[in-house]
Amino acid sequence: MEHDGDEPNPNPMHSLLASQRAAHLAAFRATVPVLSHELYKGQCGRVAVIGGCEEYTGAPYFSAMASLKLGADLSHVICDVTAGPVIKSYSPELIVHPYLRTSDSLPLRPASPEDIVKRVADLLPRFHCVVLGPGLGRDPVMMQLARGILAAVKERGMPVVLDADALYLVAQDPNIIRGYPHAVLTPNVAEFRRLLDALRLPGDATLRDVVAQLGGVAVVEKGKVDRISQEVNGTLHAAACNEDGGLRRFGGQGDVLTGALATFLAWDRIKGGEGLSVHSMWAACAVTRMASNRAFGEHGRGTTTGAVLDALPRVFADAFDVPTAQE
Repeated sequence: MEHDGDEPNPNPMHSLLASQRAAHLAAFRATVPVLSHELYKGQCGRVAVIGGCEEYTGAPYFSAMASLKLGADLSHVICDVTAGPVIKSYSPELIVHPYLRTSDSLPLRPASPEDIVKRVADLLPRFHCVVLGPGLGRDPVMMQLARGILAAVKERGMPVVLDADALYLVAQDPNIIRGYPHAVLTPNVAEFRRLLDALRLPGDATLRDVVAQLGGVAVVEKGKVDRISQEVNGTLHAAACNEDGGLRRFGGQGDVLTGALATFLAWDRIKGGEGLSVHSMWAACAVTRMASNRAFGEHGRGTTTGAVLDALPRVFADAFDVPTAQE
């Protein structure tokens, strides 16, 4: 096609990104449950966020609420006994299990680590996907419990999103997750550097190097552009999300992303997907960034994570949703 002399030639990179975006959207929409009167509670996803201690109660709340705002039917929080009443007070829509302990809370409600892990493991069949890490803290007792719970998740072959303090745990011992193909790590810049150190990779190592070292684990490297990568049977699956986000860098946006990932990976599992979908991971990054951008447009410097949560359903309806059974 010839272009008028005053019209600039299209940028090939922009065309490529637009083509990739369309492909991700089409593949993701194929996993979105069609709403109908025939559905029953739980068929659109049951997820759990494992985290929350006395100091950090907001992170698991944001993650679990993001899952609900994006269409999961049931969202659970499994937290420290001292965090339970606080998180329950934030919303009656979350199902809160105050089963975990720290060094401080263990004397208040004594229980052996083995019994606590078993109590959480007994809940796992109820979920399609779990998030481990938001608000977990780094207390030695909590870290021991997190290791045991992660082992139980792996034993069931469940999708798991690891963020925040769970990434700290991985940085202490990458072997706890190495080779598990149903795990997604979501490091920010600082957490990615810790991963490089833990894997004994140089400072200029790439995401592809990290993924190769982890042997099948998916990684969503958060940044100016969110980069997604997973190696499956020797083949690299990769995507990049450069949707515009908001200009504020307040706490909680990473927690929203984990909730989005949990819901979308749950939908993959419900549809019968065997592995993790790069398309669904891209969609989670995109909806989080777009909601942040919309919230910033409405609130500017005063934007907080609550505003991002409020924007999620509107953004999803505008850009990602599929017709209902009645449409």
